[in-house]
Amino acid sequence: MAQLSTLGIIITITMKTHHLAKVIQSILMAATLVCMSGCLTANTIEAAKAQSYKNNKGETVVTEPGAPGYYALLPLSVVGDIVTSPIQLPVLLFIYLSGYRG
Repeated sequence: MAQLSTLGIIITITMKTHHLAKVIQSILMAATLVCMSGCLTANTIEAAKAQSYKNNKGETVVTEPGAPGYYALLPLSVVGDIVTSPIQLPVLLFIYLSGYRG
């Protein structure tokens, strides 16, 4: 009976450790995705915003009108960034480890 009880405790500890490992893995994956370049999302937001500058008189001059329709594509661009992250991560690591800081 004592062996069965000990086995139950070991299984419980193993299950808790496995759950903790899953939680830590999820947190690390989320942190990695936050640190990624997010080029699809960044380009989508850049295309949606209006481009403007201030002239010598202090007036705002719009050089390119915004296209707010691109904001509807943000959910797709975020998914695209997440899907391509397994490709982006090794490339970004290679660039970083090769010494490029530009």
